[in-house]
Amino acid sequence: MNTLICESRLMILANRIGVMSLDELAAWADEKILNTNEPPSFIIDIALGEIPESPRELDIVRNEMGVLECSQLAQMISEKLYKKEIDLNEFGLQCYKLALIAKDRPRELLHWISDEIYLCNEGVKSFPESEAMIKGAINEIVAISA
Repeated sequence: MNTLICESRLMILANRIGVMSLDELAAWADEKILNTNEPPSFIIDIALGEIPESPRELDIVRNEMGVLECSQLAQMISEKLYKKEIDLNEFGLQCYKLALIAKDRPRELLHWISDEIYLCNEGVKSFPESEAMIKGAINEIVAISA
């Protein structure tokens, strides 16, 4: 698959789970347009705030997310938490949204992370006791792309 299509697909998925706003996605596409002599129409569509389904690889409904994409998105979420761009609750929500479109082991881990954070917020569990396991779970998902 074309590198620009792969990057675009990842950014569209990031937007879908809330890691990237539509404005951030459009700004990303604007940057691609500025650095490309003849930008493809799907990049122009993204820059205009539209989510293209063509070429067919960009159709995230018909083409399931792969494990590598899941790993890359988990890394994006993790970096946002580390940089304090999101709080723990938002981290849990984004993990939950990613779990809804993930499959296999990453799905299990992402659901576990979001559940664990919920239980900590409810006072059923202690975050300091769960923190290492949460980091371990997200690191396991991220390690897939390494």
